Amino acid sequence: MTLQDVIKWLRHVEDLAYSIYSAAAESEVASGTLSTFLKRLAEDEARHYHLMGSAAELIREQEESPASAVLVDPVTRSRVEDPLYALHAKIKNKSVTEHDILEAIVTSESSEWNDIFLYVINSCMAISANFQYIAATIQAHEKRIEEYISSIAAEADLVDRIQSLPEIWENQLLVVEDDAEVQKLLKRALGRYGQVTIAGNGEAALEAIQQRFFNVIVTDVDMPVLDGISLLRQAVQENDRLRSHFIICTGHTTEAITAATREYGVPLLEKPFSIHSLWDAVEQVLASAL
Repeated sequence: MTLQDVIKWLRHVEDLAYSIYSAAAESEVASGTLSTFLKRLAEDEARHYHLMGSAAELIREQEESPASAVLVDPVTRSRVEDPLYALHAKIKNKSVTEHDILEAIVTSESSEWNDIFLYVINSCMAISANFQYIAATIQAHEKRIEEYISSIAAEADLVDRIQSLPEIWENQLLVVEDDAEVQKLLKRALGRYGQVTIAGNGEAALEAIQQRFFNVIVTDVDMPVLDGISLLRQAVQENDRLRSHFIICTGHTTEAITAATREYGVPLLEKPFSIHSLWDAVEQVLASAL
C-alpha cells in the first residue's frame, strides 16, 4: 500500500463525514446550537478533504510514491466508517437523537482516523513545512468537538473519551517586538496558549513565518528593519491564509495603520492595552482562524 492509497481513503472518509455531518445539521433533532456546531464540523471536513488533495499533489511530485508504513485494512475501514454509516441510516429513517449524533462523532474521531491523517501530514511535513498548518487545523477541529460536548452535562462519558485523545499540535505563537521587557511580558502572558517564539523585528519574523506555521502572530508596528504593517503585507502576499492569524499592536495609531488593519481584517490593540484584551484577541484568532 502506497501513501497515495492511504490519502485516497482519507479523502473518501472526509467526504463521507462532510455529507453526514451536513445531513445531521438539517435533521429534525438538530437545535440551533447543535445545527451550527454540525455545520462547522462539516466545513472542517470539506477543508480537510481539499487539504488531503494538496498532500496527494505533493506526493505525486516525488519521483515515486512512498510506501505507507500503515495498512488501511477492512477492520480499519470498518472502525472508522461504520459509525458514520450507522448515523446516516438513523438520519434517513428519522430516528436519530442528539446523543446518537455525538456518539458517532466521538467514536469515529477517536478511532484510527486522525492517527492515520496525522501520519500522512507528518510524512508531508518532512517534505514541506507548509503542512504544519494542516496539523493545526485537525487540533482545532478536535477542540471544537470537545468544547461543544463539554457544554452538555449529560455527555460526561463522551467528554472523557474525546479529552483522552493525545494532542496533535501544540499552538505556536509568534511575538514580534523590539523592546526586551515587552518581549518578556508577552512571552509570559501568552505562554498559556502554547509555545511562544520571539522575533526582534519584522525581517526576523518573516524568516520565522517562512519556516514554521504560527497560529497567532502578535506584532508591534514601530520596529527597526521591517515594521509590523510591512510584515503583515509581505506575509499575506506570500500566503494569504496568514491574514487571519495576525494581531497588530501600536502605541501610535495613525489613519494608515487603521486602514491597513481594516483592509486585512486584523485585530488592532492600542498601547497601553490590558492583558485581558490581549487574551481576548488571541482567543478570537485561535477560535476563528482554523
